Amino acid sequence: MLSDCGICWSLSYIAEAGSTNAELARAARSGAAEGTVIVCGHQTAGRGRQGRMWEDRGHQDLIFSLLLRPRCSPSDYGLLPLLASVALVEAVQALTGVMPSVKWPNDVMVQGAKLAGILLEADTTDGWAVIGMGVNLLGPADSLPISLRGSAMTVEAATGQVVTREQMVVALLDAVAMHYVQAQRSGYTEVLNSYRRADVTVGRRLRLLRGDETLEGIAEQIDERGRLVIVGEMGRIATDAGEVHLLK
Repeated sequence: MLSDCGICWSLSYIAEAGSTNAELARAARSGAAEGTVIVCGHQTAGRGRQGRMWEDRGHQDLIFSLLLRPRCSPSDYGLLPLLASVALVEAVQALTGVMPSVKWPNDVMVQGAKLAGILLEADTTDGWAVIGMGVNLLGPADSLPISLRGSAMTVEAATGQVVTREQMVVALLDAVAMHYVQAQRSGYTEVLNSYRRADVTVGRRLRLLRGDETLEGIAEQIDERGRLVIVGEMGRIATDAGEVHLLK
């Protein structure tokens, strides 16, 4: 499938895999072309951030990974998950009329519950980046795993719209291509502006888990490198990784 925005997407479907990110990272190391996409019916060892397992419900969810080969400085690789978040927000809005929000760094939310997650794995020396996405797509909220109920949501439950995996992946890849090509040409300013408009983190008190470290403070801004700037008893810090819990 050739995107109107200039990336030639090459999709393959696997009924079951351990992890689409792991599969595509292996392909990237072997020279797979930019635009290679793996869609999976069910993952047996899906991975989320912070080393967690990503649980999917088979054919009710969209699970896929895409390969990019950015022509940018290594520091810009950290902006790719923000780009993917923006693309997902726009895809959901285009397909359902409902605009999700984002919680830094890459949780896409509706009604305060997680709709989708994004995981970046990259090798800046070899020049590739794999972006994995998991979207809770079909079914009522109580069809999600028990461990996720209350904290997660499906597109169908949040919007009242039935969106197929095919519709979502096409809308997502088109949005990714548009923002990625623009970013390669002129930088990430527009991506950051779009991300900030959808963000619900800045201005909130939060707890940040970063390895064995726990920090609390107020989210001040998302800077030009996509880092979250937090002000608290520890002073003013900018972090490019961690898990955010918004506090009331």
